[in-house]
Amino acid sequence: MSWLRLDDGFTANAKIGQLSDVEFRVWMRLLCHCAKSKDPSVDRVAMREVAGLTRARVSRYAMVGLLDSVGASFEVHDWMKYLPRDATNADRQAAWRARRNSSRNSSAVTKTQPRTRARAESRPVPSPSPKAVVPLDAARREQPPDFRLPDLKEMP
Repeated sequence: MSWLRLDDGFTANAKIGQLSDVEFRVWMRLLCHCAKSKDPSVDRVAMREVAGLTRARVSRYAMVGLLDSVGASFEVHDWMKYLPRDATNADRQAAWRARRNSSRNSSAVTKTQPRTRARAESRPVPSPSPKAVVPLDAARREQPPDFRLPDLKEMP
Protein backbone atom coordinates (compact mmCIF):
# COMPACT_ATOMS: atom_id res chain seq x y z
CA MET A 1 0.00 0.00 0.00
CA SER A 2 1.29 3.44 -0.84
CA TRP A 3 0.60 6.71 0.92
CA LEU A 4 -0.39 10.12 -0.36
CA ARG A 5 0.62 12.99 1.91
CA LEU A 6 -1.69 15.99 2.03
CA ASP A 7 -1.30 18.84 4.48
CA ASP A 8 -4.24 20.40 6.28
CA GLY A 9 -4.03 23.51 4.07
CA PHE A 10 -4.42 21.52 0.86
CA THR A 11 -8.02 22.58 0.21
CA ALA A 12 -7.23 26.22 1.01
CA ASN A 13 -4.81 26.42 -1.93
CA ALA A 14 -6.00 28.90 -4.58
CA LYS A 15 -5.43 26.36 -7.38
CA ILE A 16 -7.59 23.76 -5.64
CA GLY A 17 -10.23 26.38 -4.88
CA GLN A 18 -10.78 26.95 -8.61
CA LEU A 19 -11.86 23.34 -9.19
CA SER A 20 -15.45 22.19 -9.34
CA ASP A 21 -16.51 19.26 -7.16
CA VAL A 22 -16.15 16.81 -10.04
CA GLU A 23 -12.74 18.21 -11.00
CA PHE A 24 -11.62 17.97 -7.38
CA ARG A 25 -12.68 14.32 -7.11
CA VAL A 26 -10.87 13.44 -10.34
CA TRP A 27 -7.81 15.35 -9.13
CA MET A 28 -7.78 13.33 -5.92
CA ARG A 29 -8.06 10.10 -7.93
CA LEU A 30 -5.16 11.25 -10.10
CA LEU A 31 -2.99 12.02 -7.04
CA CYS A 32 -3.81 8.59 -5.58
CA HIS A 33 -2.92 6.96 -8.90
CA CYS A 34 0.42 8.79 -8.99
CA ALA A 35 1.17 7.80 -5.39
CA LYS A 36 0.33 4.17 -6.10
CA SER A 37 2.45 4.04 -9.24
CA LYS A 38 5.17 6.22 -7.63
CA ASP A 39 5.20 8.27 -10.83
CA PRO A 40 3.88 11.83 -11.14
CA SER A 41 3.41 11.46 -14.92
CA VAL A 42 -0.01 12.06 -16.41
CA ASP A 43 0.07 10.17 -19.68
CA ARG A 44 -2.11 7.71 -21.62
CA VAL A 45 -1.78 5.11 -18.88
CA ALA A 46 -3.06 7.53 -16.24
CA MET A 47 -5.90 8.66 -18.49
CA ARG A 48 -6.91 5.04 -19.01
CA GLU A 49 -6.74 4.09 -15.31
CA VAL A 50 -8.12 7.20 -13.56
CA ALA A 51 -11.91 7.38 -13.74
CA GLY A 52 -13.11 10.71 -15.12
CA LEU A 53 -9.72 11.90 -16.33
CA THR A 54 -10.18 13.31 -19.83
CA ARG A 55 -8.04 15.45 -22.10
CA ALA A 56 -10.24 18.43 -21.25
CA ARG A 57 -9.63 17.93 -17.52
CA VAL A 58 -5.89 17.50 -18.05
CA SER A 59 -5.90 20.80 -19.97
CA ARG A 60 -7.91 22.43 -17.17
CA TYR A 61 -5.45 21.18 -14.52
CA ALA A 62 -2.54 22.48 -16.60
CA MET A 63 -4.28 25.84 -17.07
CA VAL A 64 -4.85 26.17 -13.30
CA GLY A 65 -1.22 25.25 -12.62
CA LEU A 66 -1.67 21.81 -11.08
CA LEU A 67 0.12 20.05 -13.96
CA ASP A 68 3.35 20.95 -15.70
CA SER A 69 3.95 20.16 -19.36
CA VAL A 70 6.86 17.73 -19.82
CA GLY A 71 7.42 16.79 -23.44
CA ALA A 72 4.34 15.03 -24.82
CA SER A 73 2.81 14.41 -21.38
CA PHE A 74 2.21 16.22 -18.11
CA GLU A 75 3.51 15.87 -14.58
CA VAL A 76 1.98 16.81 -11.23
CA HIS A 77 3.35 20.23 -10.24
CA ASP A 78 5.95 20.09 -7.41
CA TRP A 79 5.42 16.34 -6.84
CA MET A 80 8.99 15.74 -5.69
CA LYS A 81 8.86 18.76 -3.38
CA TYR A 82 5.85 17.49 -1.45
CA LEU A 83 6.25 13.73 -1.94
CA PRO A 84 9.99 13.08 -2.11
CA ARG A 85 11.31 9.55 -2.37
CA ASP A 86 12.22 8.31 1.06
CA ALA A 87 15.78 6.96 1.11
CA THR A 88 15.24 5.43 4.58
CA ASN A 89 12.00 3.67 3.69
CA ALA A 90 13.48 0.17 3.30
CA ASP A 91 15.36 0.45 6.61
CA ARG A 92 12.29 1.71 8.46
CA GLN A 93 10.13 -1.08 7.06
CA ALA A 94 12.69 -3.74 8.00
CA ALA A 95 12.90 -2.38 11.56
CA TRP A 96 9.10 -2.29 11.83
CA ARG A 97 8.80 -5.90 10.62
CA ALA A 98 11.44 -7.00 13.13
CA ARG A 99 9.58 -5.27 15.99
CA ARG A 100 6.27 -6.76 14.86
CA ASN A 101 7.70 -10.28 14.61
CA SER A 102 9.39 -10.06 18.02
CA SER A 103 6.18 -8.82 19.66
CA ARG A 104 4.20 -11.64 18.04
CA ASN A 105 6.69 -14.20 19.34
CA SER A 106 6.59 -12.81 22.89
CA SER A 107 2.77 -12.59 22.92
CA ALA A 108 2.47 -16.20 21.76
CA VAL A 109 4.01 -17.33 25.06
CA THR A 110 1.53 -15.40 27.17
CA LYS A 111 -1.46 -16.63 25.17
CA THR A 112 -0.74 -20.25 26.11
CA GLN A 113 -0.81 -19.55 29.85
CA PRO A 114 -4.18 -20.29 31.49
CA ARG A 115 -6.15 -17.39 32.83
CA THR A 116 -7.28 -17.42 36.43
CA ARG A 117 -10.77 -16.53 37.58
CA ALA A 118 -9.71 -15.43 41.05
CA ARG A 119 -10.05 -11.77 40.28
CA ALA A 120 -13.52 -12.09 38.77
CA GLU A 121 -14.76 -14.18 41.71
CA SER A 122 -13.43 -11.73 44.31
CA ARG A 123 -15.42 -8.78 43.03
CA PRO A 124 -18.30 -7.73 45.26
CA VAL A 125 -21.74 -7.90 43.78
CA PRO A 126 -23.33 -4.44 43.79
CA SER A 127 -26.56 -4.19 45.72
CA PRO A 128 -29.46 -2.23 44.29
CA SER A 129 -29.67 1.27 45.70
CA PRO A 130 -32.94 2.18 47.43
CA LYS A 131 -34.94 4.87 45.70
CA ALA A 132 -35.74 7.96 47.67
CA VAL A 133 -39.44 8.23 48.39
CA VAL A 134 -40.77 11.76 48.71
CA PRO A 135 -44.21 12.26 50.22
CA LEU A 136 -46.71 13.90 47.90
CA ASP A 137 -47.26 16.88 50.21
CA ALA A 138 -43.53 17.59 50.43
CA ALA A 139 -43.20 17.40 46.65
CA ARG A 140 -45.99 19.98 46.26
CA ARG A 141 -44.35 22.30 48.80
CA GLU A 142 -41.02 22.12 46.96
CA GLN A 143 -42.48 23.45 43.69
CA PRO A 144 -41.77 27.10 42.94
CA PRO A 145 -44.66 29.55 43.08
CA ASP A 146 -46.47 30.44 39.89
CA PHE A 147 -44.75 33.16 37.96
CA ARG A 148 -47.05 35.74 36.46
CA LEU A 149 -45.93 38.40 34.02
CA PRO A 150 -47.03 41.92 34.96
CA ASP A 151 -49.79 43.45 32.96
CA LEU A 152 -48.44 45.64 30.17
CA LYS A 153 -50.75 48.48 31.23
CA GLU A 154 -48.94 48.61 34.58
CA MET A 155 -45.55 49.04 32.92
CA PRO A 156 -44.25 52.64 32.68
